[in-house]
Amino acid sequence: MGHHAEKRHPRNLKRIDEHFAKAKEHHDKAAYFRRRAAAAESNVIIFSDDPDATEKLIDKIERLKKRQGVMKRANQLIRKADREASPTLASLRKQSPNFCARLRRQSWLSQLRPREQFGQHPPT
Repeated sequence: MGHHAEKRHPRNLKRIDEHFAKAKEHHDKAAYFRRRAAAAESNVIIFSDDPDATEKLIDKIERLKKRQGVMKRANQLIRKADREASPTLASLRKQSPNFCARLRRQSWLSQLRPREQFGQHPPT
């Protein structure tokens, strides 16, 4: 004859496991809905039925034109390989988050011979 709670013990362990599994499901569901709420709050999509849609589109076009001007200036400085322009490049780097990746790609391409840039390798 065993302990008086010996029969209930496996059942209790199973119930505890089920409760932990349910708690994890609720935790995951809450995290999912927190992510969805954050995405909804940061949504910047311009809908056509929005009364301020034209103003928002004009603002967006202005921002994109400004960013295009910054990237044009950066590309000019990179192509010239202007060493005195490093302070200017540093200020452009702050304005554009993907500037460093573009700079690395440009410097890598400039090291290739012209035929290698287009996939035409010289005969060996």
